[in-house]
Amino acid sequence: MSLRFLLPVSVCLLTLPASAVTLASTVFNTAGNTDGWAAVNGTTLNSTAGQLQLTNATGVTRATLAFGSVTVGAVGDYVEVSYNVIFTNSTSGVNRQFETSLWDSASSDGYVGNFRIGTVAANNRFFETAALSGTSVASTGATLITASGDSTVSLRPTATNNTYVHTITLRLEVTGTGMALTYSGLDNGGVTRTIMATDSSTPYLSFDRLDLNTWGNNNVNFAIDNVVVSTNVPEPSLALLGSLGVLGLLRRRRA
Repeated sequence: MSLRFLLPVSVCLLTLPASAVTLASTVFNTAGNTDGWAAVNGTTLNSTAGQLQLTNATGVTRATLAFGSVTVGAVGDYVEVSYNVIFTNSTSGVNRQFETSLWDSASSDGYVGNFRIGTVAANNRFFETAALSGTSVASTGATLITASGDSTVSLRPTATNNTYVHTITLRLEVTGTGMALTYSGLDNGGVTRTIMATDSSTPYLSFDRLDLNTWGNNNVNFAIDNVVVSTNVPEPSLALLGSLGVLGLLRRRRA
C-alpha cells in the first residue's frame, strides 16, 4: 500500500470521536471505605450496605470527591456526573435545596446545579462560582444563572418518603454559544425533572472536583451510591498512545 493511500486513514484514526472516559466511579462495596470522598463542614461519612451515608447534626451536609483533571474546549466536549441519592430525613415545611457542583481546585471556579427538595416554594437554578473551596458552601459568592425547564418543582413534593432513590445527573457541554448546563433529577413520583441554562460569557473549562451538599434553612442528611464522573475528552496518555500507534504504522509502511 502506498503512503498516499495510508495518510487519509491515519487522519481519520486521529480524528475519530472519543468514547466516554470514566474519571471516577464509586460504589461503596466495602464497609468503612469512603472510596476517596472527603467530609466537609463537620459532616460525618459512613460507608455501609453499598452506599455512603452523609450526616451533619449542626450545619450543611457536604462531601467532595477529587478526580483526574479534565479540560474541555472543543464544541461537543463534555463532563458529566451521575449518581443515586436517598434523602434520609424529612424536608417537610422547609426551604431546602440539593446541590451538585463540578469545579476546579486550582482556581476554585465551577458550576453548581441547585434543585429544591423541600415543600416551601423556591426556584431551581444554576450558579457560576469562583468561590468553591474545601470549606465554603457551594452557593457562597456565586453568580446566579437563570434556568429554564422545571424551574420551580421539588424533587420531594411530599417530603416524607425517605427511602425513594433519586437518580441525579449534571452535564456540562461546550456548544457554539458557551457552556450548556443540564441538571436532571428523578422526583418522588418517578418523573425526571430537568433544568437547563447556558453560560455564554467566559465559561469555566477545567474540572477536578465533585461536590454534593444540601443548602437552605434546615439540615438534611442523605446517602449516595453508583457515582460516576465521565467525559468524552481522552486522557492525554491515551491520545498520545493513539497518535504514536498511527505514526508507527506509517513508519512501517515507508520501510
